[in-house]
Amino acid sequence: MMMTETQSVPASFSYSKEAILFRSLVSKREIEVLGYMANGHTSFEIARSLFISEHTVISHRKNLMVKLGARNSAHLVMKGVQLGLL
Repeated sequence: MMMTETQSVPASFSYSKEAILFRSLVSKREIEVLGYMANGHTSFEIARSLFISEHTVISHRKNLMVKLGARNSAHLVMKGVQLGLL
């Protein structure tokens, strides 16, 4: 079951098979990066906070976009919320 952007997400969605699958595909570090993105931090700021290179942050962001099927950063954060990753 794939969700469209216009569908609302039920409160119990974070326990669905789809959400569990996405959680297993996304690393803890990727979720950390996604959390910083959701709070409006730039790649440079995220890198400084996590003691990693800016290139690594960009790689995590790209990997997340592929894994979650997002088109841009805003869409990525929205999907993270919908899937209960944030």
